[in-house]
Amino acid sequence: MTEKILLGLIVFLVFVLVIVLGIFSYMLFKMFQKQNFISESTETKNYHDDARLKIEQFKNEYAEKQNQNFCVDHSELPAQGNCSISDEAYCELCLTKQDDFKIARKYLNLYLDSKWQELGIYHLEDLGADRLNEILKMKKSIWQKEQVPVLGQRQFKINVEHDKVEEYLCIKVREQDFERTQSLIQKII
Repeated sequence: MTEKILLGLIVFLVFVLVIVLGIFSYMLFKMFQKQNFISESTETKNYHDDARLKIEQFKNEYAEKQNQNFCVDHSELPAQGNCSISDEAYCELCLTKQDDFKIARKYLNLYLDSKWQELGIYHLEDLGADRLNEILKMKKSIWQKEQVPVLGQRQFKINVEHDKVEEYLCIKVREQDFERTQSLIQKII
């Protein structure tokens, strides 16, 4: 009888040991699975960063191919035009139109608070492409270096005698910048 009890006790202890080992193995499995998940999350995060980088590269390449820019302040929105003051690309939310000039909202007070004076109207055919490019470079440079705004606006006139449309460039500057800008333009023209 004691042998039967001893044998029963050994079978019971082996059964308990198998259950304890099973629980221990399950917990160990879960722990490794969780660590593996964490490393996968890190890999996933790196994957997302790589994906964002690829999307930005694609967007830049697409913009260059389509000759379409994206807004300076909202890089996810396509530009609807360039600001007449800064010559930077802005989306529909950022641009407003004042007196036929497209002005970025962040420069609207500069435009509205200034008194603008016409510097001249230049016939583009007489001006030529090289001088026009020089004027546009000067406009951009004087804004970036000195924060002096120069507004350029294309205007069209119908020449009835010759039955053609003529293109002009109208340049406006603030009153306080008139002489300085005029001397720069005269060097080009």
